[in-house]
Amino acid sequence: MPLILTEEQTMLQDAADGFLNENAPIAHLRRLRDDRNPDGVSRDLWRAFGEMGFAGVIIPEAMGGMGLGAVEAGVIAESLGRTLTPS
Repeated sequence: MPLILTEEQTMLQDAADGFLNENAPIAHLRRLRDDRNPDGVSRDLWRAFGEMGFAGVIIPEAMGGMGLGAVEAGVIAESLGRTLTPS
C-alpha cells in the first residue's frame, strides 16, 4: 500500500532533500572515505543537521524536539539514504 504524505510531511521531505543535496551529496561520503576520516561523519554537517531540527524529529517539543512521529522520521531517514549521508 502506498504511503500518501500530508502537505506538512511533503514540506519536511523537501526541506531534508534540499538540505542534504546541498550539504551532503554522495561526493561528501566519498571525501570522508578518501580522507580516511576516523569518525566517519562530518561533525559540522551533523551540527547543521541538528540546527535544522532533523535530529530531534521524534523528540517531544517540551524537550526541545519537533514532536513529530515515525512517518516524519522515516521521511528524513529516506532522504539520508538517498544521498548516502553518513550520520
